[in-house]
Amino acid sequence: MSALIVIHDILMECQKRKISLVAFLPPYAPSILRKMEETKKYNYLNQIKPALEPIFSKYNFPLFDFTSKIKDSTPLNDSSFIDGFHGSEVVYLQLMNVIAHNTKTFEPYCDTTILNSLEKRAGKLQVFEESSSNR
Repeated sequence: MSALIVIHDILMECQKRKISLVAFLPPYAPSILRKMEETKKYNYLNQIKPALEPIFSKYNFPLFDFTSKIKDSTPLNDSSFIDGFHGSEVVYLQLMNVIAHNTKTFEPYCDTTILNSLEKRAGKLQVFEESSSNR
């Protein structure tokens, strides 16, 4: 059974049971994403969103693509990631804030004023300095 059929079935069941669902494609550190694109071994990444969008749209569930950016005005940088594949708490705060502002799903559970405040306070917090040799 194809993974897309499984996703279709899950979304159909969620809709039937009135379960709210929000999905997102996770962010990658820019240097890792560049390497993945350069090797051409990960071309499937560009196919995920176009394959999922019609399924999510059919069931009226939002799908966010944070693969390379969270906000247009806030480009991702390597120092915002614990490693190449796991964003820091600031990355996920920004991600949650975008979702909360763009869906009604979290409205009863998220106070966007608090999320905005936390995001402003987090400012330029980084896990590692840009020049860190931890990469």
